[in-house]
Amino acid sequence: MFWLGLCGILLLSWGMPQNLASSEGPDPYRSWQQGRPGESLPLLWQKAQAHGDWALWYDTGICALAADDAVSAGRALLAAHRAAPWRNQARELLAQHDLPEPPRLHQDVLGPWPLLLQGWWGTLLALALSLSLCMCIATPWRRASGVSAILLGILLLPPLLLRSLDQHNDWWILKEKTVLIDVGGEPIGALQAGDIVLPISHDIPRRRLRVRDAENREGFVAQSLLLPVP
Repeated sequence: MFWLGLCGILLLSWGMPQNLASSEGPDPYRSWQQGRPGESLPLLWQKAQAHGDWALWYDTGICALAADDAVSAGRALLAAHRAAPWRNQARELLAQHDLPEPPRLHQDVLGPWPLLLQGWWGTLLALALSLSLCMCIATPWRRASGVSAILLGILLLPPLLLRSLDQHNDWWILKEKTVLIDVGGEPIGALQAGDIVLPISHDIPRRRLRVRDAENREGFVAQSLLLPVP
């Protein structure tokens, strides 16, 4: 019961609307609106990292495209896609600019289901789950409250768990052109700047990562050539 209550609290924090977050600091859009997107990009990036909001990551990607920074655009749009995979805008913008397609997410199987946890809907459903759990203990309507808690848990917990799995699934993006090599240093194939690779293991002494690329080729890439997707 304790763990179900904890899940209710986590759902409540996830469902709280993003617009309640503080908006302190300089306006990151001002320089962009004045025709200097390169100056706005670091501020937008910092704000998007602080809040993890889909709209901020999407705007950061558009700003990076305006600043002719394809690698930063790819990273930001991939972060936007991971934040809200049921939205198509980030995926479509990646395709329009010949940037790599996002890897498959666990949440993809849910379709629009996670929309139930966004904004005030998520807050109300999380409150209902927490209330049902409390009523299971402290009221005579334990059976009805228990059934209600189970149904709400079935509705809310799968998106939360799959989202957590996706957030721990690392993506890396190449910041310049290189070659994928095997364990003996022989070339396997070319990789372009902006390509996405998935890490398999770290070769710490040689400062490289064993990775898998979009064509399912496995090999090694120098860690200095890779940037993480937020």
